[in-house]
Amino acid sequence: MAQIEITITAKSPLSLAAIKAYGGALIETGLYVAGGQLRGALGALKRFASQVEQDELDQLLGAPSQPGIKFPNCYLTNEQPAFPLPMTAQTCKRDAGFLEKGKTHGVADLLLRQLAYDCVARNGAIPIPFQYKCPECHQRTEAFSRIVEYHGKGKYAAVEASLHRQTRVAVNRSRLTTEDEMLYSVQAIDEGSRFIGLMEVDDERANSTGKWLKQITRIGGRTSRGFGAVEVIAKESFANDVLRDRVASFNAMYREFEADLRAIADDPPPADTRTLFTVNLRSDAVLRNTAGLPTLQLDLLDALGELATNEERQVLTSITPQPVAQFTGPLMVSGWQTAWRLPKEVLLATRMGGLYVFAADLGDDEHKQRTLFSLLEKLQAAGVGEMRQDGFGQIIICDPFHLEVEPV
Repeated sequence: MAQIEITITAKSPLSLAAIKAYGGALIETGLYVAGGQLRGALGALKRFASQVEQDELDQLLGAPSQPGIKFPNCYLTNEQPAFPLPMTAQTCKRDAGFLEKGKTHGVADLLLRQLAYDCVARNGAIPIPFQYKCPECHQRTEAFSRIVEYHGKGKYAAVEASLHRQTRVAVNRSRLTTEDEMLYSVQAIDEGSRFIGLMEVDDERANSTGKWLKQITRIGGRTSRGFGAVEVIAKESFANDVLRDRVASFNAMYREFEADLRAIADDPPPADTRTLFTVNLRSDAVLRNTAGLPTLQLDLLDALGELATNEERQVLTSITPQPVAQFTGPLMVSGWQTAWRLPKEVLLATRMGGLYVFAADLGDDEHKQRTLFSLLEKLQAAGVGEMRQDGFGQIIICDPFHLEVEPV
């Protein structure tokens, strides 16, 4: 598999994933380029392509004989890929935000503390409820939901969108004159804004993916009204971290918290050989249960089983990862299918930033460990749930932000 970094630079204002209010009089924009919008922009190139080129595009977009590639969400950033913070990120209610020259009280992640507390308190060793307060002013904290850039351990930056509004007059298509009482206001992202996303593509389609993405010149809505001009750059990227190392760091820090709590509670540590890991959503995910009904729960065993070989499936049955906790939120998603000129189905989704915690009893069995980590790498590349070709279901195993247990 090849990893491709996609950089989208706005050459005119962008109107993305519009939300229309008051009968269409107010049109709001989304703050990132969704995978579906990127896929739609690539599909629009088919109108100007030869038959050979259309066949090549169908291999990327998807055809009955072959599934298409999975287009990523591209998030607003300055210079490098950005991602949504986990739902376990917390910041001070009095002085919210990342540490910046002493002006704020910082952002910390509570997952490891919460998991350790739940484990020790389960048998009644700790009678008081878990509550985290700002270590600077000892005031209450709240969830901190942002798209952030990572600049090294303990260094994060939240990129703020630069927005403006344009008020326009609707035109009557039959008379080609202004429509009475039809003013409307469009919110847009300013020209010069940059979005970056990462995608996994099989080696056979990597070159054609980069070639066609660079030919995209319009993205989003109202492209015939001066919006949506972009420049797209696609280049090969290389991952600089290893999934197994992230899982090891996550478990090492968790054991430290658990040991400290047990020492305070005078509770002897049990013989625990479990390996904990998280599945973090870096985009919204559309999940269904075995009955086909929408759900916010992730059936990890089923998701891994679809990717496993017969040998890996036998090992997976002996491991059987168990759910430990989940932090999720609901979201209704829909849209407009340009090719069909019809609205898309309204679906229940799990919000980006949600996460699921699982435990697997691997012990010192190297074969089990190697099998599980191999399957998790496959899952991280494949994603979870439905509509993955449109940017849904992007995940990462053990988000490094969970190690930021002190305000950053």
